[in-house]
Amino acid sequence: MPKIDKNIVILLTSETSPALLEHDTGAIRIYATTVVQNNGLVSWHDEGALLSPGLTDSYGWGEPYSHLDNLRASALSNLDDSEHTIGWRIEYAEHRFIQLEEAEAMVKALRRTTREMDKLSKHLGSPATFGEYVTHFGLAIGCNRFACWSDKLLPNGTHYRWYDVDGMRRWVYNAHASKAQER
Repeated sequence: MPKIDKNIVILLTSETSPALLEHDTGAIRIYATTVVQNNGLVSWHDEGALLSPGLTDSYGWGEPYSHLDNLRASALSNLDDSEHTIGWRIEYAEHRFIQLEEAEAMVKALRRTTREMDKLSKHLGSPATFGEYVTHFGLAIGCNRFACWSDKLLPNGTHYRWYDVDGMRRWVYNAHASKAQER
């Protein structure tokens, strides 16, 4: 298992896709996307800010975090049945232009993440829920901290709610609730 890196955070989000709603009874896509927390890594951003891991060397770090840029776990959840999610996968979000070096780094990162998740499944058992899958994903990339954006400024001085593994699992389980009320 990779060493836990205090700078890596998984940002939890969900969205209701109009295309999914047209063809389904109401589904949401749940995402667990990798970001990097600025713990003194760069001076041109606020301390503690969550940043894209794909910043180039000329603006930030490049390696060791560039392979995490747009890497995420995702699942599809039916708004009427929050206990069951389908389509669990590790993927890269859409990219417009990818050069050969980037594509090779992405393949390498996907293979390494999959290998680490397989090892975790052998050691901890296969994930039974998407929350457990996200836990395996986080540990596979060296992360054990999770955050979720809030429109409100929170008492911690940020717009992020912070979760440990158990809190993240509860968030994933309840991610559909607010979307279901919007329907």
